[in-house]
Amino acid sequence: MSHEYEAAVDIVQDTTEEESLLGVGWLQESLDRRNPYVDPLNLLQIQLLDEDDRSEPEERALRVSVKGIAAGMKNTG
Repeated sequence: MSHEYEAAVDIVQDTTEEESLLGVGWLQESLDRRNPYVDPLNLLQIQLLDEDDRSEPEERALRVSVKGIAAGMKNTG
């Protein structure tokens, strides 16, 4: 799998003639600002999804984490 990823990265970089997949600097800045807020939500979501029998507050927290991550990513899909 790692080999396939590296091959895909090489193809994208060759095609775009960019050294980084992020391309422009504003994207990296945006990710750096967003990640400290979204990363804890990701961890919470992983823990909640690992539960076989979630309580109603845990279900609510899971829904909120999904909405929070989507808002942080500026994408609901």
